[in-house]
Amino acid sequence: MTFMTGYQSMDGLPSTANHWLLRQVLKQEWGFEGILVTDWDNVARLVYEQRVAPSLIEAAVIAVRCGNDLVMATPGFFDAAQEAVARGLLRESEIDEVVLRISPMNGTSSPSTNTTSSASATIRSASASAAGCFDHRSPASA
Repeated sequence: MTFMTGYQSMDGLPSTANHWLLRQVLKQEWGFEGILVTDWDNVARLVYEQRVAPSLIEAAVIAVRCGNDLVMATPGFFDAAQEAVARGLLRESEIDEVVLRISPMNGTSSPSTNTTSSASATIRSASASAAGCFDHRSPASA
């Protein structure tokens, strides 16, 4: 099951950046165990439209910490999240938690059999070969 954050805000706080709504209400109180997906470019919108984050790096930290699992169509998110980890703004273990939650979706592993170190290795390996590659930037062929 998936749940998507939208473009709306509650009391001026965008849903993608609403820790209380996503972590406390959706995941803890309601017991949602599915995947939380951002709407189109929601993470970048935290910077350029909703203006709650000064840069994409901080927006990536907010998105991960608020419980978003899949970031849809924010091209700079991957590099921003890596930079956040490099700067110590985001722990690698926080990324690992997300990888462990979403890995059963693609059949690569199960959270019960995967370890944090192998989750980190998996995402680094996949990112090195796929993220931002030419094929992913080219329009689909007809």
